[in-house]
This record gives sequence, structure tokens and C-alpha cells, in this order.
Amino acid sequence: MINIKQNELKKILLQNQYFSYFIIGKEFFITEKIERNITSFFNKKEYLNIIKIKIFLNNDWEKVLFEYYQKNLFFLKKILVLDIQEKIFNKNIIFNIKKILKINNQAIISIFKFTKYNPENILEFFIKNFNKYNSIVIPIEKMNQTKIKEWIIKKLKKINLYITEKTLYLLLEYHKNNLLILSKFLNNLNLINHPNYPITHKKITSMIEDVSKFNMIDWIKSLLYKNKIETLKILNYFKKKKINILNLTKHIKQIIFILLKIYKKNTYKNYLKNTPEYYIEKKIVNLIKQSNYTFNKKKIYDIINILTKIEINLKTYNNEFIWINLQTLIMIF
Repeated sequence: MINIKQNELKKILLQNQYFSYFIIGKEFFITEKIERNITSFFNKKEYLNIIKIKIFLNNDWEKVLFEYYQKNLFFLKKILVLDIQEKIFNKNIIFNIKKILKINNQAIISIFKFTKYNPENILEFFIKNFNKYNSIVIPIEKMNQTKIKEWIIKKLKKINLYITEKTLYLLLEYHKNNLLILSKFLNNLNLINHPNYPITHKKITSMIEDVSKFNMIDWIKSLLYKNKIETLKILNYFKKKKINILNLTKHIKQIIFILLKIYKKNTYKNYLKNTPEYYIEKKIVNLIKQSNYTFNKKKIYDIINILTKIEINLKTYNNEFIWINLQTLIMIF
């Protein structure tokens, strides 16, 4: 096993000696880029069949072994991308990886992705357990503010876009080191970039404000204040932006839980005083208090009933019905 840096990958690939690659790190944008670089290189070498398998349980390793042992009637070379989702790096993972590495099938390129782990926590185990195998490990270093700044400047040069230092720090602050979101935002800038219409600080600020037009607290506030038109408007905005439905239902459940507690104690004051800070979001409690939200047992029952329907539709992937359920919930809230 050879431990390399990200910028050494191209040199290693050109040697054409290695068929197993380990990518370790939580920087999703970078791990995906490295995976693409490896698959693109071997696609040119006629490894055309790409199979992606997520490893959650021990049984999932059987799917991987099946790909190694099955007879290939068409003699197609393939790339296996194994995304290890197990939260604990354990003996079972080591055992199964060793079993795969021992097969040494040069018609298969193996890419092992460990995106749940920091390299510093498991790199030593890799070197210790897989050192004798002919493979490559690529630890992904977490990018600090300085490196992200350099990355933005480099990307802006590629699209011939200049921004001021003030605007640069605005981007850094807004995207909070999320390279995936940041990359998408810069790509959007590239689409609207025109020599006759330079992109100003004001324009970028406006774009950021548009992206963050509404947040979850806005939705909860309009819901508790019974502003149904505004609540529906924000819900439609969330739908358009493909906001995770689970986040919406999680907050509604939290509101119901708080309301039931208040109903039981019949006072906001006692509830706020006796509630541990780690147990609820203080903002939601304050919004309930400020809105003077009125409710009864029937209303709580109706809301819980709709939440149950939403969970059923989530399991059957009926997304359109879920949004209809949420609209109904707003009307009775």
C-alpha cells in the first residue's frame, strides 16, 4: 500500500500498476472529484462498466464478492465503487477488504470510499492491515479558510471572473466551507458572466439573499401566527428548492411535543423555566409564546394524523402526496 497526496494521483494512474484505491475523508466535493478522476482514467482503458455499492451491513459485502466471482460472458472490464457507510471501522471491514484484495482480479478496479471517517483516525490502521497489498490510499485533508480562498481564486480565474476581496470574504462566510454548494454557486456566476455586464458585489449579495430567501424559522413563525398565505408561499418555495421533507416534519413534531407539554402544565412560564436547553430549540418555544397560538386536543389529533400519512407516503416515495399533506396541515394548524 502506498500513501499518496491528492496531487500525486495522476502520476500514479499513469504507472498503470494499481487496481485498488482507498479514498478517506469527509470532504464530499473532493472525494467525488478524486473518484471521477480515477473512473475517467480507467474508462479510457476500457473499464466501461461502473457499479456502485453502498456498504451498510455485513450482508452488503456479499454483493461485492458476487461481482468478483461471477462469470463475465462478455469479458467486460469494470469499476467497483464501494461506499463504506458503516460508522465504526471494525474487524469485519478489515476482513472483507482483505478478502477482496487477495482476489487480485485485474479486470476489476476497486475504489473504496470512506467518507464517514477522518484520515487521522484510521490511516494508521490502513497502513498496518493493508501494507502488503498493491494498492493506493488517498487521505483527504480538511481544507482550511486559506486553502478554500485559494481554491475560489483558482476557479474564478478559469471562468475569467474577477471579484473584490470584500466579495470573496462574503462567499467564504455565506457558504461556511461547503465546497459543493460553493462550486455550484460559482458555476451559476459563470453562466451569467458577461463582459458588458460585470458581476458586482451588489449582484452577488442579491444572489445570496435570493438563495436564502426563506428559512425554517420563517416557515414555523408563519405557521404559528396562522398566516396561511405566507406559510403556503414558503412551502412552495421549499418544494421548488427541494428542501428535505424530513426537516419539515421533524420541526412540526417538535412543535407538537412542546404544545402538548404546555397543554399539560397550562402555562408557558413554568414550561420555559423547567425545560432543559438541550431538549428543545429555544427559538421555537419563544415563537409559540409570542404568537399566543391557541389549540385543542382535536387539532393536535388532526395534525398527528396528517403527520402519520406523511410518514406512510415517505416510505412509498409518494412525494407529490406528501406536499399535498403539508398543504392540508397548514390549513388546519
